[in-house]
Parts: sequence; C-alpha cells; structure tokens
Amino acid sequence: MLDDYRIYSPHAGDSAGDLDRLARLRMLSHDRRAERVECLGNIRDVGLFEWFDVTGNTSLDFGPEKDRQFVPIEIHRRMWNNLPKELDERARALFASSQGRFDTPLSHPVFSEALPATGDRYEIAFSCVRRNVPLTPAYDPRIDLPRTPTILGRVVAPQGVTVHTDQFSRAWVQFLGLNPEDHEDGAGTSGTPADSAPLLVMNPWAGERYGFSFPLRVGMYVTLDCLGGDPDRVYISGTLNDIRHMPTAFSNVTKLPENPHVLGLRSHEIGGGRGNQLVMSDWNNLISAQLASDESYSQLNVGHLSHPSDGGPGQSRGYGVEARTDASLVARAARGLMLSTYARVAASGDLLDRQELLELLSQFAELFESMGDFAHQHGLQGPDKSGLDRLAQKLREWSSEPGANDGDMMAFAAKGGAGHFTPKTYGVFAAENIDHAAAQNVQTTAGKNVHTSARDAMEMHAGKSLKATTANGPMQLESHDDIIQLVAQKMLDLMSTTDIIRLTASKGIELRCGNGLFRMDAEGNADLHMPGKVSIKGSAHDWSGPVSTPTNLTPFKPSYQAQYALKDTTDGSPLIRRPYSIKTPNGRTIQSFTNDRGETAPVFTPNAQDVPLQAVIPKPTQVESWQFAGSDKPQIQRDYLED
Repeated sequence: MLDDYRIYSPHAGDSAGDLDRLARLRMLSHDRRAERVECLGNIRDVGLFEWFDVTGNTSLDFGPEKDRQFVPIEIHRRMWNNLPKELDERARALFASSQGRFDTPLSHPVFSEALPATGDRYEIAFSCVRRNVPLTPAYDPRIDLPRTPTILGRVVAPQGVTVHTDQFSRAWVQFLGLNPEDHEDGAGTSGTPADSAPLLVMNPWAGERYGFSFPLRVGMYVTLDCLGGDPDRVYISGTLNDIRHMPTAFSNVTKLPENPHVLGLRSHEIGGGRGNQLVMSDWNNLISAQLASDESYSQLNVGHLSHPSDGGPGQSRGYGVEARTDASLVARAARGLMLSTYARVAASGDLLDRQELLELLSQFAELFESMGDFAHQHGLQGPDKSGLDRLAQKLREWSSEPGANDGDMMAFAAKGGAGHFTPKTYGVFAAENIDHAAAQNVQTTAGKNVHTSARDAMEMHAGKSLKATTANGPMQLESHDDIIQLVAQKMLDLMSTTDIIRLTASKGIELRCGNGLFRMDAEGNADLHMPGKVSIKGSAHDWSGPVSTPTNLTPFKPSYQAQYALKDTTDGSPLIRRPYSIKTPNGRTIQSFTNDRGETAPVFTPNAQDVPLQAVIPKPTQVESWQFAGSDKPQIQRDYLED
C-alpha cells in the first residue's frame, strides 16, 4: 500500500473540491509511474506519444492486445559522428567542458561511455507506458509553481510617527523598485501605511505574552519573503543596514570595522538622541558586559571596565562590578542583603556562604558576654545581650530558599577593614539595641562636643583604670534625684593644686573614720566624737561668738516623662508602625511611627503637664469579590487599600 502525504503551499487549490481533484490526479500520476517501462536499443522510427506493439515477449504475447500497445513518454537519443579519431576526441572534450551551460546532462545515465558492442553509432533510451494508462503529469506546486525570491522594502508610518504597529506587532512597508507611474493613486509608493497591508515580523522567540518585542521603526530597511511561496502571504524576514541606517554605535561612539569585538543591543530614544544598551565586549583578556541607560548615565558594568572607544578596547577603568548613576541607586532585598570582601574564587560557594562572618560573630558574642560577666562581678548590671542573641540566631539560620526563616537583615563582612566617611551628619538608630565590641580598642573622638544620654541607667566599667580630665573648664558631676557615691578600695584622694577644696551641704556634713565622728548640721551645731586622743594645735585660737554663712544651694527640679503605647482595642496587640503626632508644651510637633512594641517616642517636660497625642486612624479595609466568567463559578475575595 502506497501512502503519499503532501503539505501544499497556501492557495494551491481554491476549494476542497479542487484539492480533491489534485489528489486524484496525483493518484493517477502514481499509476503512470507504476506502469512505466524503460527501454534501450537502436531502433530509429520511434516517435514521442506514438503507440506501437511489442512482440516477441512471452509475458505479453499471451495477454490481451491492449496490454501489448505502448506509448513513449520520454525519449533520449545518442548518436556518434563519423569524424576521425583525433577530431572525435577533441569534440568530446569540447562537449564535456561546455556541460555546465546545460540544465541536463549531455547523455542519459543509462548510456555507457563506449560505443555499443554492435558497433552502431546510434542509441535510443525511452520510457513508455501502456496505451490505456492516462498520461497524468506528476504535478507538485512546491516544484512546478514559480519561486518567490526575497525582495526588499522600507518600513513606513504616518507622517510624524516613528513607531507604527498594531496588537500583533505588525508593520507596514513600501516595496522597493516599484514605478510610481504604475500607482497613480499613490498606494504602493506613497511612503505611508497605504503602501501595504500590515505584515508579520519574523521573531526569534514569540510566545503567548512572552518572547522578544522589537517593533520596527520608520525607515528601516527590511527583507520580505512569502510564506509557503504564496505572494499573498508576505512577511518581514529581517532587517538590513544601509547608508541611511549604519551599524549600531554603542554609547554613540563605537564604529566598524574598528570595534569588531563589541556586540550587543542599543535602542534609540523617540524624538531624541539618547538610548539604552546591552553591550558585550570580547576583546582578548578584556571581556566585559554593560547594561546602561543614557538617562542619568545609569550603568551596570561587569568584567573589565573601560571608557567607550571608537577604535580598540578603550582606556581601562579597572576590573570588577560597578553600579553607577547620576540619580538615585537602591539595593532592595526582602530576604536579606549581605556585603562581603571575603573571596570565593571562580564563583565557588553558595549564595549566602558566610563562614568568616559567622566566625567574627562568634568572637563578638564571646567578647560581649565575657566583658558583661566581668562588669557584673564588680557590681554592674552589664550589657543586655538578648538583641545580639536574636541577631546571631537569624544570621546562623539565614537561607535564601523560598519559605525559609525570616532573613530580612543586612550583614557586612570586610576582611581588610571598613570605613564610613561623610562631610555631613552620620546617623545610627536601632529600635532595640546598638551593640559595639572590639577585641582591642573602642575609640571615639569629637572635634567639638560628645553628648551621651540614657533614659534609664548608664554604666562605665574598666578592668584596670578609669580616667576623665578636662583641659579647660570645669568638670561637673550631678545627681538630680539621688546620691553620688565615691568608693575606693584604697585611698580616696581629693586634691586642689591651686585653690581650695569645698564641701557644701544643705542639711549637714559628716566625716567618719573608724569609731570617730565629726558632724555639723544646717543650724551650725557641730559634734565631735572621738574615742581616742584629740589634738588641736595652732599658733592662736579664736573662740569668739557665733557667725552664720549661708550655703545658697538651689535644689534640682524633677523632670517628667510622657510616652504612649498604642494597642488594638479588639485583642490588645501592639499597633506596630502606626503613624502618630505629638504636640509638646514648647510648641514642637513630633511626627513619627510606633516601634515594634507599639510605643511612641518619649517626651520629657520640666513640669507635670498634658502632652496630647493624635494617632492616625486607618481607613477600613474594603473587600470586593473576583467573579469568574460564566455562572455557578466560585468567588475569590481580594483586599485592597485605597490610594
């Protein structure tokens, strides 16, 4: 059984009946080829499509007469001339050298190179079929229809429009080479979309709402082909550079043939001269890539960084990765951001490979805890390490996998050191703790003032010595609501090198040593209790009457603190990151957001007075339902916030 499948070009048949007719003709063509008989001999009186009887063939002699009648459908004759041998060889050589000018071979393949064994100078090879077989040609539209060659065109658009396309990314073209006199109405040579129907554009990757998208622009030089050879189905198969559209100049600088190793993609701003580009440079040992926009000179450069050049690889700017812009630059990562100068050679290691960072974190935590215990042993409360413990746990469990633990943090690890420099203010804030530690020294220097303030307590601890000096001006220690206690294991030495030592109190002064006591109260009464010898020596003694000298001490005024904690009225949970506004008694307005405990910033006032709070009440959440097309479909609730 013979199966013959054909995919015809469009419009090979005008209807289903026409295609059925072509199929039947193809079946008859197969019948003709099946009945074909090849003959070789030296008879001369055989003509094309002239039937003859075949006799002397046993298989045919006993059959019907119609089966012995054949019609030649293809004849090849070969004849030799009677020239002498020398001239005959020269003629053969001439025919052989001229064979390329003929579409068909000089002789049929069945013919041999030598003369027939009979010595005849004439041979005939022909193909024939029985007389009753229809002579149906082997018609194939792919071969028998004329081919449609690639032609050229230019993209056109309405006046003043640079990119003219439709929802299918089609374009309109003007076919080049047309005679305007043949298009008196202008369509075809007008340079407008009237010159053609919208044409599909060849795309290297076209999917359902994904793929490449490069709408053609007016004036582009394009090649046009016919789908399946059908002139009614023209499409744009490519674009070409010409004198009006020179090859791409990256950064508006590079050119050919001086920069043959630079390749990529560059766009062109509509109505302007700027653009965006993706550039790859393949110069030997100087490879690089760049994603850039001329807007604010925003660039991402990787590899060998160089200045744009119209010839050669360009002046070197260094090696590595550079993200730069004249506008704003933001790095935003919901699962964490890590910056590290610890190398992973040849891109080895995992994405969040941070062994060195964890080692430094371990040293930090151990030193922090050790020094805290040391301070606690000497009567201090020591640092609160709960925040550091939580941070350390998050850093150890940090993962980039979807659904992993909460890794919304930033981590910095610098092998050779880190520096932060600014000519302006440098601000650091943490809603919990700021923990500092150094294996050697923590050093702070200010060109003017150092101000340290704590709402609750402040502790200072040194393992060996603590020294505070002022080069100029007084040193003042005050406790506004409690005592000042100076305690020393050994001697307590109060000294004034050029002036007096003055002890002043509003109620009294006591001096104790062992079992002895000297007490003086505010009324001027003095008690001297000495279980041992009392010796008073002097060149003179004045035991005159009483004299009063007032102390004139001003007591400290207590300060007052106001702070709010916002909570949900339904379940009592803290309202986190809720905007609020506080009006202070001195007229200052504080506008901020609550912390993770729902607390506002503390406000301190010199007197007990009201500090009004205004919390912003959020708008109620509105709910709409998504409804699928059709009936009896489920609904999906969606939440959204109004603008």
